[in-house]
Amino acid sequence: MRIYSEIDKKFLLKLEIQDELNINFPITINQNYIETNCASGLQKVIHTSGFCIIFQNFTVLNNFANSLSIEKDYIQLSLLLKGKVQIIKPLTKTIKDIQSGFLQLAFKNKDNIDIKVFSQKKTINYTRIFISKSFILSIFKNEKWFSETILYRKIKSDNYINFGEIFLPVNFNIVNILSEIVKNSEIGVLGHSYYHIKFKELFLLILTELSTKYKVVNLIKKEDLDKINMAEAYLNTHYEEPPTIKQLSKIIHLNELKLKTGFKILNKCTIHDYITNVRMKHAHQMLYNKYPINEIALAVGYKSSSHFITSFKKFYGKTPKQYIMEQLP
Repeated sequence: MRIYSEIDKKFLLKLEIQDELNINFPITINQNYIETNCASGLQKVIHTSGFCIIFQNFTVLNNFANSLSIEKDYIQLSLLLKGKVQIIKPLTKTIKDIQSGFLQLAFKNKDNIDIKVFSQKKTINYTRIFISKSFILSIFKNEKWFSETILYRKIKSDNYINFGEIFLPVNFNIVNILSEIVKNSEIGVLGHSYYHIKFKELFLLILTELSTKYKVVNLIKKEDLDKINMAEAYLNTHYEEPPTIKQLSKIIHLNELKLKTGFKILNKCTIHDYITNVRMKHAHQMLYNKYPINEIALAVGYKSSSHFITSFKKFYGKTPKQYIMEQLP
């Protein structure tokens, strides 16, 4: 697998990655601060035999183009958590907007694209994982749950999957796994084992989520389902300042009744309960990582610590302080 990347025609990355799984191959972790007249921020690249992970968290100062060229059969998982991006194919001149809050899955043999990133003086948070076909087939060869899926059959038979064919709105669990993959610092055999386990966990979660979505196809019109998925993605990326149902209805261009009814069919809860669930999961994680309660309250969208503590207790059956005390040795 070959990967080459530029930002505004300036060299950014060039990698030649062995396709086969090899746990004795070194894991390389490069973390750099990128600063140009277009963007400044963190880029982290992790690569070894079989896969490459690129994580970018930039403050976008001016519009810029990030060109990306990839060769040989590969599976790509990508998540734009924040930011505004367009994919432009130089050969065909086709343009596709990438919506934030959606995890995209593709299977290609090569690609050459320009990624146009728009400024808005905001942050872009973009995670992309490139995995060779050989590596995927190796780590999943004894996993019956994977070998019986349509995805496996497509990969096995070189039935390529374009961007936009398989995607789903992110949730806390997906974001959390991707974060753990990016933050991992283990190398050697232990590091390889960690990534293998996390990739399996991620694919299992993706396939489970897709299965859930497909089950409601007969209950909700496809065009309405797509918009409800947009609503779910929006709430997962704006849970700290969620819109009202009326505002959300306008954002996704679906009337309030269809939004509320369809959302409950799909997620087995109301929009309000869904927002609370997302907030509490993020709060629980921050509490586990020993953030101060007042900081957690603000981060997940509560104007006061007392309101957050009340909500936390209602959701988990204990106060944040009680939770902290239980974690002490």
